[in-house]
Amino acid sequence: MDNWIANFLSRKAVDLGVASQVSQALCVKLGHPDVDLMVSRINCKIQNFVSLTPDSQAQAVNALATERVRRDDRDREDLFEAIRFGRIAMQILVDDWLDSYKIDRGSTLLGLINFIIQACGCKGVVTRDMMENLQNAEIIRKMTEDFDEDSADYPLSLSARPWKKFRLNFGEFLGKLVSCCQFNIIYDGILMDTLISFLTGLSDSQVRAFRHTSTFAAMKLMTALVKVAKDLKHHLDTSQRQFNGERAKSPKKISAERLETLVEKMKEMHSSLEDIGNMMNSLFKGVFVHRYRDTHADIRILCIEELGTWITTYPQSFLTDGYLKYLGWMLHDKQGHVRLQCLQSLHELYIVPEWAGKLELFTSRFKDRMVAMALDKENLVSAEAIHLIGLIYRNMENILNKEEYESIDPLVYTSSRAVAAAAGEFVYQRLLDTSAEGRSPELSNRRSFHTSFFHLLIEFFISSELHEHAAYLVDSLWDSASTQLKDWECQTDLLLMKKTCLNDQEESALIKILVSSIRQAAEGTSPAGRGPTKKILSAKDKKTYSEDKLKLSRHMVITLPHLLAKFSADEDKMASLLKVVEYLELEIYSTERLEKNLDLLLTQVSDIVEKHTAAPVLEACCRTFYLLCARDLAFSKRTDITLSQLVDKLATHFQSSLPDILQVTDLDEDDVYNIAATMKRLAALYSAHDLTRWELYDPCIHILQKAIDTSEVPEQIVRPALVCCHFSLLWELSHFSKCQPSEDALADLRKRLLLFLSACQTLLTDTHCSVREQTFKLLSDLLVIFSEPIGRGDRSYLQTLSYSPDLPLQVELAGFLVDHVFTNSEDEDSGDEDYKIQRLHERRILLAGYCKLILYNTLELRFASEVFKYYIKYYTDYGDIIKETLSRSRRVSKEESTRTILLCLTQAYTGLSSEEDSPDRHFSQPFLEIRDLARRFSLLLGPDQIRNREDIVLLHKEGIKFSVRLSPWSAKNLLFLDVLSEFSPKLLKQDKAALLHYLEQTFRHCVPPEQATHINEDSNVTWAPLRAYKKSLGTDTVSSPTPGPRRAKARRQARSPLISPISKKRRFSRAGDSSSVLTDEEDAHPPFMSSTLLRKRKTAPSPADDPGGSDSDFDTSQSFGVRRPLKSAQTSQRTQGETAPFALGHSLHRLSLMEEEEEEMVIDDRDSSVESTAGEEEPDLLDSAILDGEE
Repeated sequence: MDNWIANFLSRKAVDLGVASQVSQALCVKLGHPDVDLMVSRINCKIQNFVSLTPDSQAQAVNALATERVRRDDRDREDLFEAIRFGRIAMQILVDDWLDSYKIDRGSTLLGLINFIIQACGCKGVVTRDMMENLQNAEIIRKMTEDFDEDSADYPLSLSARPWKKFRLNFGEFLGKLVSCCQFNIIYDGILMDTLISFLTGLSDSQVRAFRHTSTFAAMKLMTALVKVAKDLKHHLDTSQRQFNGERAKSPKKISAERLETLVEKMKEMHSSLEDIGNMMNSLFKGVFVHRYRDTHADIRILCIEELGTWITTYPQSFLTDGYLKYLGWMLHDKQGHVRLQCLQSLHELYIVPEWAGKLELFTSRFKDRMVAMALDKENLVSAEAIHLIGLIYRNMENILNKEEYESIDPLVYTSSRAVAAAAGEFVYQRLLDTSAEGRSPELSNRRSFHTSFFHLLIEFFISSELHEHAAYLVDSLWDSASTQLKDWECQTDLLLMKKTCLNDQEESALIKILVSSIRQAAEGTSPAGRGPTKKILSAKDKKTYSEDKLKLSRHMVITLPHLLAKFSADEDKMASLLKVVEYLELEIYSTERLEKNLDLLLTQVSDIVEKHTAAPVLEACCRTFYLLCARDLAFSKRTDITLSQLVDKLATHFQSSLPDILQVTDLDEDDVYNIAATMKRLAALYSAHDLTRWELYDPCIHILQKAIDTSEVPEQIVRPALVCCHFSLLWELSHFSKCQPSEDALADLRKRLLLFLSACQTLLTDTHCSVREQTFKLLSDLLVIFSEPIGRGDRSYLQTLSYSPDLPLQVELAGFLVDHVFTNSEDEDSGDEDYKIQRLHERRILLAGYCKLILYNTLELRFASEVFKYYIKYYTDYGDIIKETLSRSRRVSKEESTRTILLCLTQAYTGLSSEEDSPDRHFSQPFLEIRDLARRFSLLLGPDQIRNREDIVLLHKEGIKFSVRLSPWSAKNLLFLDVLSEFSPKLLKQDKAALLHYLEQTFRHCVPPEQATHINEDSNVTWAPLRAYKKSLGTDTVSSPTPGPRRAKARRQARSPLISPISKKRRFSRAGDSSSVLTDEEDAHPPFMSSTLLRKRKTAPSPADDPGGSDSDFDTSQSFGVRRPLKSAQTSQRTQGETAPFALGHSLHRLSLMEEEEEEMVIDDRDSSVESTAGEEEPDLLDSAILDGEE
């Protein structure tokens, strides 16, 4: 330093310190330091520095000679910021705090108390006077009053990364603090007693932030004390062994001095252990026993997590039934995260085999609950429960019976990947893992071991009776037994053995397992319906999958032809084995010179096509040809030649049989079978390959024409003829999409299209059900493909091909749907459940095809009424399809969708009126079903009243016209007002008033005066629906506008609600706006198939002709302009009056900090609640199970 001063005085330009730019960059990156060491006043970078020589401005002298640089006395903010940012090593921070505590206990302990208060998010400060003169309860009450009321968040509740770091540092600080003072300060009777007493009182606060933070601190203190107690017990046991060893010596060798030292040491440790035990007992009984069942789930999780740590850290003291019972009780917690933490804590106990004996009583008491949790609604909880049962099976024999273990086995087929993998690991451990068994010499090699595994796996798969779900079983076992499942040689050897030990059922099961294993290894994804749809693979995983795919490809390209040859007569096995080609590296045929194997494969596939007629087998063969014909493969021409030869053979046979089909009236059964088989093969090949050059359209359309004219063509021939014509049109269209065709070609294609559509329309009424269903499927596809959008964009030249179905065809399609989908046919009485499921699946396909026509605007939206009206009756079978159709139809046109809903209800009501005419119709089951249907429609419209405002008003207005306007007038349709009242809760207050006015004017215009005199007579049942409907539109049952979920959330965040001391339900006051969306719709066209005739609007309507009122009554200018309606003057004045008294408002506002149970939020209208009766409840419009289709 002296040399540096000399250089500075002589040269005036010497600076041996850190450059200013560097120091600033370090401060930005690492934070500002507290002190600058080994500098002088000339080159120091901050005010606090330590110099080499005495300096009046320096904080200290000679940093190397000083034991530690003393920092300024930290207040609570210094400690809080140090722990929050973690810039100081925790050991140094604790050492500094202990040094300060030794110097000034009161101030340092007060700083720690204030740090805990600040960690709660409270702005209050505990002063020295408060600590000396007030009890803990009074201090906590004062802190509650000073709590930050701006937000409900506090440090431990925040999930941001800095606050997660604060949580970790907070717990580490408390642990280090106890660890560093475990030999002296912890027993002074001041630090721990004060801290435990304060935390115990704070944990009983009604403020969640206080309760959570204090519980966290208390549990971390308890964990640190447990570690201290464990160390003390270890040292005590060591001293006891030394004492016993010393006493065991001969009298001459015994050291009395050593014995006395050991006795004193043991007494001291006994005393320390007793003090530690008292501290732990205070924390356990004062905090844990009360907070492990706290109303807040995070606090319960914290307690259970720390309890598990105590047991694993110090099992000699805590591994007892007195502590384990808390884990057992919390297995019944209502929150899934708490149950998960209980299972995770128990997992750490059961994983130690030596503790099994101490857990036996606990397991026998709570085993039923643990087994039941395998079916928990939370997937993570279920998976963890299965892992726990696996540990019990491994470490505790005979504690669970066979039935309890077997209840886990079916979970390998569940949709959750985590649960299925856990169940797969358990099944492998219990049934499939033969590594622990003593094997005979012939089972000593790996192949024999894997053979034994596959025999056990086949047995389990067959016993499960879920033979169509092999992919799910393989996926469940993949994490546990992937090595065995990747042994393709073992599986194929078992299948190709001449003297096989497998029967037919076992061979089918092994083939499905083989194909599923190949798919899993090649794709690395779970089957459909399980796990994430997109899995992000690492570079290592990609390399593994690539190597596995190459390995299995090299084996299967050689083995697959032999498997196909052996099982060529079995349709199911063929359909499964042909899927293997999809997962192979097909380039290997050319890169490794395996063309001979390719020829064998093509020959086998061609033979299979010629032998089989089953649709799954033909589809698999066509898929195989499609994959092998890919243009990027070097051998694609070889495949094309084989395919062309096959098609030539089939087409020749078809052409030779065509005269018999067109001319012979009564074909022989063998001829029918052969012709139908050939056409099925051609139709299957046509679905994947372009067979246009074989010109199959004309022969097939002639067959259809004869079937229409004479009905002499068997259905086995008509169905493939339909498919061939269908794909012929599509392949021609695909040619036109690539390049612009000539006008003649377009005209020829349109001619063929119209001819085929005409034939299909006629065949919709064919005598054979299978023909009708096949025709409907093809029509639903063609009408969408050749609809109006076909000529949009760059393909405007295709506009001449667009086709819109006329009204007769639309009616035919709707009638087909009613006859074939919404019907209880004779097959429902069959006892074959598989057949029922298959028929239901086919009918769902038909319904989905019809709904597709509606949603793509091919059919008019009003024809959806034929679907909507069966929503209740067929909810189990088609409810999901109908609900989705209704939701998407509102995206097409909200107005037309609303009219369709009304049309659906009026059609159902008209049908009821024509069947029943009794005075008790409103109590009949059919009418109650109509009302239930209306209620479901009301819920499906969603909770957002403002978004659906115009549609609901339109529905009510059209419904009123249907109910009242009859010529001549009669009360026949008045009962429909009961159906319409199901939509009244969706109306806003101002719309209800306008609709009530509209109803009265319409009624005065349509109802004769002599009939109107009996309206208010309660004894007159005829007018009861009108009175009930008017009551539903009355102001005493008005619902406030219910905002959508996003707007409601924004308003809740922007509003500070008052909490009533009587009810815990939060009430938000909203007043409706004065606008109305009710407009006159007299010029609308009448709904299709409706029994109501609507008059055209005249040029100048009179009040008598237009009972809807003037335009001023139904102004639409403010329909959607008002997003946040203003409160009325009365409401504003009343609100001011309620919040005027300061003391009451302050008290209520303070109550918002108290812990409350989660309850539903009730949104009501303050004005309407004044007018409504005390016992009347409004309908719940916030049904969380109903999703708005618009959102």
